[in-house]
Amino acid sequence: MDLVAPGVVSIMPEATLNAAAEHASGRQYPRYLWRSAQKLEELAAFGVDYADVVQVLEDEGVDKFDAGWHESVEKLAVSPHESDSGRPHGTDRSREKV
Repeated sequence: MDLVAPGVVSIMPEATLNAAAEHASGRQYPRYLWRSAQKLEELAAFGVDYADVVQVLEDEGVDKFDAGWHESVEKLAVSPHESDSGRPHGTDRSREKV
């Protein structure tokens, strides 16, 4: 069985690949797929380091996920008997009309 595209390594189980091949429409990736490698080379000529871009995106994504995770954990750590204000539930009078 050929790979899906040149230079692509698939970690899909063989049984899944075979099942997909049985139901495939015969359509392959477009012939212009090779252009993506050409575009990456063009970006490199302008000084864009693809590996650096990927690393920055990954680092920023992990940082944002981590921040959101810690915020969620902190909110969940609030006692079920108190609100975010630290007052017991039902005693928050900030929405009452004076």
